[in-house]
Amino acid sequence: MNDLRFLRSARFNNALKVASVALGLTFGFGVIPAYASTDSNHEQSVDKAQSLTAAQKNEIASKFMAYFPQIKVVEVSETVFEGMFELSLDSGESVFVNKDANHLLVNAKHLKVTGPGQIVDISEQRKSDGRKALLASLNTDDAVIFKGEGKNTTPLYVFTDVDCGYCRKLHEEVPALQKAGIDVMYFAWPRAGMQSNTASKMKQVWCADDQQSAMTAAKTGQPLPEEKSNCNPPIEADLKAGVKLGVAGTPAIFLEDGRQIGGYAKAEDLLKVINAK
Repeated sequence: MNDLRFLRSARFNNALKVASVALGLTFGFGVIPAYASTDSNHEQSVDKAQSLTAAQKNEIASKFMAYFPQIKVVEVSETVFEGMFELSLDSGESVFVNKDANHLLVNAKHLKVTGPGQIVDISEQRKSDGRKALLASLNTDDAVIFKGEGKNTTPLYVFTDVDCGYCRKLHEEVPALQKAGIDVMYFAWPRAGMQSNTASKMKQVWCADDQQSAMTAAKTGQPLPEEKSNCNPPIEADLKAGVKLGVAGTPAIFLEDGRQIGGYAKAEDLLKVINAK
């Protein structure tokens, strides 16, 4: 079982219940309240008080991975909450823990109140920064790109599955996105894995001479060209990259700045988000 699936599995869910104290929260994929911070002076004092060395951060990560060896910690970040640290996992997920890594908050969000009715999602901000770097590292030459009109186009990173119903609905919106100057860049994310029929179809799409026509054919149930024997499509590499970005379903849509803007939406609604500052 890979890291992402383990993190979302009943086994991990049950392990968290055993490892964690009852704090009036619902662990796993139930409801967990977001924690909001408002006092900037308190933030500064807590940051100073719990500043950790690299060795101490490594110790926290090691303790967590000893409990959950299936999961790799890639970063330990301090928070404004005294004694609580955010672990960024290689699955793209994050977990909040204490120094001993035996008290955990899963699916929690760290929100900061910046003014009346104004809230910044610190957790999402941190994830966006990491995702921006991951997106920049993707080889766009291997993507199936539906090029937008005009010179100054905007890239839209879409992890897709040709048999996914909402992916097919999103594909119907591509012409409108292209007309608005959006480059729709498709990366492969067969939900059923590399051994699935969907993965085979996606190999045919990526190996086609006309990838755009093949993508449209696959998403409309039309025949596909035979897979070329000398073709090595990036399906598995895309799948792994999606896991690192935190993809859990399709379509998964990202902007160049690292923001994940959800799944299917009509072109006009997507454009509102894309153009929002």
